[in-house]
Amino acid sequence: AFEDTNIEDVFNTSDAESLPSHMEPVADGPQFFYATNSMRVPNISGQWRRTPESEMKMQEMRSKSGTPWVLSKMFEFMESRFEIEQRGLELLCRLKRKWISNTTLTFILDGEEHEWGIKLPAPFSQLSQGWTYRAWVDDNKIVLTHTIGDQRLVRVNWVNDSRSILYSTVILEVEDPDAHSFKELSRCNQEAVAERFISQI
Repeated sequence: AFEDTNIEDVFNTSDAESLPSHMEPVADGPQFFYATNSMRVPNISGQWRRTPESEMKMQEMRSKSGTPWVLSKMFEFMESRFEIEQRGLELLCRLKRKWISNTTLTFILDGEEHEWGIKLPAPFSQLSQGWTYRAWVDDNKIVLTHTIGDQRLVRVNWVNDSRSILYSTVILEVEDPDAHSFKELSRCNQEAVAERFISQI
């Protein structure tokens, strides 16, 4: 069901820079846990802050997708700091800055299509109607896809061994109605640093 997105093409270990000496691995939760049916789920829980470079890359990607500038800045404001909590196959993402009606987003890692649950404020409220997502575990990474009209945003997420950095490869795709598939428009690599390491960088 997910043949449009090849995880092996997305992930490249060369994108993950080595950890600085002052951020050597620390004991802060397991790398994985087991959920329903003994499924091994990557542990990406924590409080995270996007790096300025990552925020700039997403701004460029939103510009390519035609996102209005005001809406793009709103997403940047909301996504700069966030907390992830995992409960089995349920992933909760709490945005630290509120600008939408619901700042806790729930993702079910079952691969099925679900309503996204975001309601944008006026004058963008109509844009958020019909937004859906899919989420699943693939190759020790958590994949989130958001469908917005004829566009799809794919995020492939994983953490380093110390769980101090959350890596994300973000891919913007557009639907090809003739081929009944999605084609890649652009991609970028993002990083978010665990809050407990912010003062050490």
